[in-house]
Parts: sequence; C-alpha cells; structure tokens
Amino acid sequence: NAGLDVPRKALEAVKEKHPEISYADLYTLAGVVAVEEAGGPKVPFRLGREDADSGETSPKECGLPDADKGSSQNTRVHIRDVFY
Repeated sequence: NAGLDVPRKALEAVKEKHPEISYADLYTLAGVVAVEEAGGPKVPFRLGREDADSGETSPKECGLPDADKGSSQNTRVHIRDVFY
C-alpha cells in the first residue's frame, strides 16, 4: 500500500467540497475512475456505503498484494489482466 498517502491527500479536497459522501464511497469511486482511466472496463458504481466507526473490522495493513510491476506500462498491463 506504499504511496496511498498521495491519492488520499488528493481526495481530501473532494471530501471537503462534498462532505455528504462517505469515505467508503469516495475511495471506491476513485478506484472505479482509476480503472476506467487506465483503459479498463466501465465499472458499475452506486452510492450508499457507510464509513465504519473504527478500523477494527478493516483488513490488516499490507494485506493487499503489491500492484507495482516496476514501470507504469507494466502496471497498466497488470491492471488490465486482472479485469479481463
């Protein structure tokens, strides 16, 4: 999850303009947009996720595989492979 602080900080500006959206929906929407902008498929999206009160039910940190494949091109190919 290295580097997530960069998009998280960028999304704070969106959250400030739209405080009614939950962080859960905001981060999910950001993922949907990222997939589509990277040339992936159109991903259906619906609002309605609620934020948890604490991180107790969240997965442990570093629980996700590393998607960095060494270059921007290799990472885009990897993301396309995941969705197709």
